[in-house]
Amino acid sequence: EINKEDILFLDYVESFRLFKNNSWSEGSIDKNRHAYNRLIPFFNGKKLCEIDKYILSDYFNKYLIEEKHYAEDTINDTKILVNQALEEALDEGLIEKNPLRRVSLNRTKIWEYVKIKHDDDVIFDEEEAALFLQTAKDYLYRTHNEILYYAFYFTLFLGLRRSELMGLRWSDIDFDKKKLYIYRVRTKGISQPTIVRNGTKNGDPMRIYYLEEYESQMLKSLKDQEDEIRWIIIS
Repeated sequence: EINKEDILFLDYVESFRLFKNNSWSEGSIDKNRHAYNRLIPFFNGKKLCEIDKYILSDYFNKYLIEEKHYAEDTINDTKILVNQALEEALDEGLIEKNPLRRVSLNRTKIWEYVKIKHDDDVIFDEEEAALFLQTAKDYLYRTHNEILYYAFYFTLFLGLRRSELMGLRWSDIDFDKKKLYIYRVRTKGISQPTIVRNGTKNGDPMRIYYLEEYESQMLKSLKDQEDEIRWIIIS
């Protein structure tokens, strides 16, 4: 039996997270995986019994906000995971109290540092996006990875999410009406290779994208066989 004083904080949070994956939604699984990864650099080597309000305040208010400049939603996601894990540890008798209950986020600092981060952000304009695509196309076609060019293009100019792109089948495209239907999303899971989630219960698409003529032609050039169940983007 492991002595509770020897339990590492990261080990406990990770075991808690993996156990909860069985009941969390796909979105929560992905969100908490990223939240856990944000814990690793700061808490590596720290024991569960050592975690107190001062360590947690340093992590959230100094490390995440002042050093990393994370957005408020990202910080809240991380805090929720930590709080749930600590509440579980409290219920199991591994700690005497949840120290996170006494930690407040410095929201003035959050907005101050988020503004700095946003001022430094660089977003593609149309010319830069076109240059990126042309550069990607030149390289990807030379290396026989042209499928990624199509992925980049439809992500940039149609705004498809990665999971939507991965969930596309040829049967989702109406070339006559130049419409692209989103019926499902497909993501990589933790306990299984892929997770597929279909859209509305009545079979209607979640979203419809209207294709320009040249976009329709791009997809037609990619479609090398009539296979209604084939994923367009394999991996």
